[in-house]
Amino acid sequence: MTELLGGVLAATLMIGLIVIVRSFRPAPERRRDPIGDIDPRTLQLTKWISAQIFITAFVWYASDWPSLAAGVGAMVWVFRLWLIANQERTNYHLTTEAISVWVDMVKDSLGGGAGLSQAIETTTAVAPDAIRPAVARLASRQRTGSQTGALREFGDNLAHPTSDLVVLALISASENQARDLPKLLAKTAEQARSRNEAVLEIETERSQLYAEARAMVLAIAFLGLIISIIARDFLEPYSRPLGQFVLAIIMVMVVGSAAMLVQAGRPRADARLLSATGVGR
Repeated sequence: MTELLGGVLAATLMIGLIVIVRSFRPAPERRRDPIGDIDPRTLQLTKWISAQIFITAFVWYASDWPSLAAGVGAMVWVFRLWLIANQERTNYHLTTEAISVWVDMVKDSLGGGAGLSQAIETTTAVAPDAIRPAVARLASRQRTGSQTGALREFGDNLAHPTSDLVVLALISASENQARDLPKLLAKTAEQARSRNEAVLEIETERSQLYAEARAMVLAIAFLGLIISIIARDFLEPYSRPLGQFVLAIIMVMVVGSAAMLVQAGRPRADARLLSATGVGR
């Protein structure tokens, strides 16, 4: 009977994991979401909450340890934060590099004799994917309004310290007819690349720490699983109220350490130059 119950639980877990993994796979472009009025971020959050509830309930049912179930459920949320931090770092690097490439495009157009508005229009179709929508909005906005306002809106859309440097240079050129703008943009692009390379070097050094932390968490989880299979008597004290209290303290330490590591790996938001200077308001 015990073997049958274990088989049923294992099958339930596998089915649940398959459903969770498939729910996070992006849908093909041709398919329409039947709940199109709901914010995609709300749907994504709902999926994560559902996964957390399912995994927490399963661990509680399989182990009969509420402290362990709560800790594993919290680790699911920490894993979500880790994925978000990874995406934030990727977006930051891609945006920094995209701004550098776009600045070079504008500089080359200006060097060919084009005006600033024409140079921005020229780069709309060939701007890097990471900032192309923002560049398209900039080109559209400058056609119907002031160029200074369009540039400020461009900086707000990107919300990136490197884009603030570019916007300040372009606003200065737009308002003061600066003649050395190509040289200034070339220097800005060089600074952006140097900044990105420095951040990537830091990330490379951090990657070893992340790998060691992941290995430690997996080793602890694997050790606990092995002990629960071959030495149940060793874990018997945790079935008592005092044991659950001690286990709760251990899980708080593990989850808290993982959350602090994830938070430390998130890119820190630099001070916005445009917000600080108020240029173009």
